[in-house]
Amino acid sequence: MNKLRLFPYNKKSKALFLKDKLKIEKALIKLRYFEIHHIGSSSVPDLGGKGIIDILVAIKDWNKRDDYIKELKRIGFRHVDYEERQRIFISRVGKTKYGDTHLHLVKIKNRQYKELLEFGNYLRRNKSEANRYFKLKLSWIKEAHGNRLEFGKRKAPYIKVMLSKLRKHKYL
Repeated sequence: MNKLRLFPYNKKSKALFLKDKLKIEKALIKLRYFEIHHIGSSSVPDLGGKGIIDILVAIKDWNKRDDYIKELKRIGFRHVDYEERQRIFISRVGKTKYGDTHLHLVKIKNRQYKELLEFGNYLRRNKSEANRYFKLKLSWIKEAHGNRLEFGKRKAPYIKVMLSKLRKHKYL
């Protein structure tokens, strides 16, 4: 397995997202009732990250999730992870030097939807916290020796504290 790396913010991230958004919209248009949002580090200007374009695909009818997955597979999203708390992770190997495209399929307005959107919104509103987050990510990746699972374990407590803070201040 390749060692996890962090990259500086990629100014092409928004364009890469918009290109994928168009493909996803075309694939899902007949299913209707969905939202597509750019999330994750690549959606926060000047925030470095793993070079992954994270996309939230929120659907109204969770009972039709298999129909959405079928259409997403048709346009190249091959890896489908198991469902966890009404969230399904779907990915496609990237065509950039940076990384993959990851989809997070959730139900519109569920807890995952709100957390994924608001965490990014908070970082965009608070540049100093975004800078602190990137510095922490650099230290976590060093401590984890580039191991993806170890990096995730180090990152999880920070995310938990941030989401708790957002709930306390009524953002979630």
